Amino acid sequence: VEGHFVSRFVKKVLPEKMSKFLRNVPLLNTSIQHEVYNKITEAFLLTNRELVEEPDINSFFSGSTCVSVIFTPEKLICPNIGDSRAVLGRYIDNEWKAIELSRDHKPTEPDEEQRILENNGRIQPFTDEDGEFVGPKRVWIQEDDVPGLAMSRSFGDRVAATVGVISAPEI
Repeated sequence: VEGHFVSRFVKKVLPEKMSKFLRNVPLLNTSIQHEVYNKITEAFLLTNRELVEEPDINSFFSGSTCVSVIFTPEKLICPNIGDSRAVLGRYIDNEWKAIELSRDHKPTEPDEEQRILENNGRIQPFTDEDGEFVGPKRVWIQEDDVPGLAMSRSFGDRVAATVGVISAPEI
């Protein structure tokens, strides 16, 4: 319902956090890659924490995906949450090739499904008035037909977060 407010918040706050956390970190130094990834993850988690504490945004049933690309002369770093996808177009042998830089976080991915189930979530498609399954598998809390989120990572989505939907990026 308020996903556009969540997106707007993330668009404003996440770059500020990333800039702050990565300001003095040499991104080209591969020996500290783990530290770089930790700083990026910290920026995502802090952005989400500030979002859910923001009194003017109702993020109980509203959220946002996020896919980012950090470009350095040596590599691309692609932090991602949700079902948005980063794709690089590369011209090879007189033909454009699509190279996926991220993966969609769906509750049907084995690692994502495991986390949701371990957090007492339920994964199944929406059920219509005749009891028939409709559409993709979604994340639900056990005792009620909410939130029905079709992804396993997002900013906001506070109800989904109670059953394992996380805002930590895959990098």
